[in-house]
Amino acid sequence: MKIGIAGPIDLQLLNIKEKSFPRTYAYPLTSYLINGLMERGHEVVAFTVSGDIDKPTTIKASNQLTICLGLSDHHAGRRFFKREIESLRQLMQQEEPDIIHAHWTYEFALAAIKSGLPHVVTIHDNAFMIMKHNFDPYRLIRWIINFQAIERADRLIANSDYIYSTLSGKSKSKARVIYNFYPNALIRPAAANKPAEKYLVTVSHDFNRTKNIDTALRAFALLRQRYPNLEYRLIGANMKTLGSAHRYAIKNNLTDGVHFMGLKSYDETLEIVSGAFAMLHPSREESFGMSVLEGIMLGTPAVGGINSGNIPYLLNWGEAGVVCDIENPEEIAKGVIKLIEDESYYHELRKSAREMAIRKYSETRIINEHINYYNDILSGNKNGYTQGEIVPSLKWGLAGSGGSTATAF
Repeated sequence: MKIGIAGPIDLQLLNIKEKSFPRTYAYPLTSYLINGLMERGHEVVAFTVSGDIDKPTTIKASNQLTICLGLSDHHAGRRFFKREIESLRQLMQQEEPDIIHAHWTYEFALAAIKSGLPHVVTIHDNAFMIMKHNFDPYRLIRWIINFQAIERADRLIANSDYIYSTLSGKSKSKARVIYNFYPNALIRPAAANKPAEKYLVTVSHDFNRTKNIDTALRAFALLRQRYPNLEYRLIGANMKTLGSAHRYAIKNNLTDGVHFMGLKSYDETLEIVSGAFAMLHPSREESFGMSVLEGIMLGTPAVGGINSGNIPYLLNWGEAGVVCDIENPEEIAKGVIKLIEDESYYHELRKSAREMAIRKYSETRIINEHINYYNDILSGNKNGYTQGEIVPSLKWGLAGSGGSTATAF
């Protein structure tokens, strides 16, 4: 099968010899999906965008992989991503893959839809909730594009049970739940005994209301009073020295024991997460929670929100991590204190979380589910949802809180 994968792609993670490419809008998961498809003998065309080129570019990277780069620039939102959509559409029609799998319900999805080729779109976030927490013209534009993509796509993938629960009945009828996955590269022995009171970690590129880093900083300040040697490492684009998070911490006297590490490579991030005692994930809403899953596989348990989108699903309602009220710094601190002071609970949680992740989110299982869905689409099989674990009552009222990504906007 000749499969097009469209979306943010980290070209440096692809299993090919050539690594000298223009800079792209990067995301690791799509790269691992491409690698997995090639390992199974499929030909792949990777469609992504770059701001370092002046015309659409096609690169034959190997016998199995073609890389197509569409145009992009810093003013994409003002133009409703028309330049990106049109250049990607042209490249897709030029290459004519059997099917295009577009990631995110934005420019990559609309390009795939406009190409006229068989396609499926993975919904990776809840654009309505993002706009609700961080309203600005850019988020409004993204929501409008998301609405168009979900309405017009032939087939959809929801990357979590939570995202599926937010869809309208019409959208659910053309959707299947296929989870994100951890790459096989993360299958490594977890450290047998992590030292207590060393450091906590949060991975977040943004400092905004959705990510809720300010509450995590206040929770850590409480923990620091109890454990003077405990440290907190923040990783992400806005977590750098004198970045948004650091300036907030300085203004509110919350810098003690906090390391603002900024943007790190994927491998560097995994190394830091692997060494952490626990991960704080204070986000108010999360469509899946890749950093949490990666942390679980590295033996780093998470403390996340009981009402934070897919996080309670991912942490199995407390059986694979600590779930708490992330609006309250004292409750976050209590979750960490339980991990620190109950050693048997800590180690049992690490073990059960990892076993759950291996069972539900393995690369082998999820990539095979994608391939099966591609075959179903190409053969005309109209069955939609077949995977996932939708709870009819949807604990904590998630169905009512998020609205429908297709109709409630």
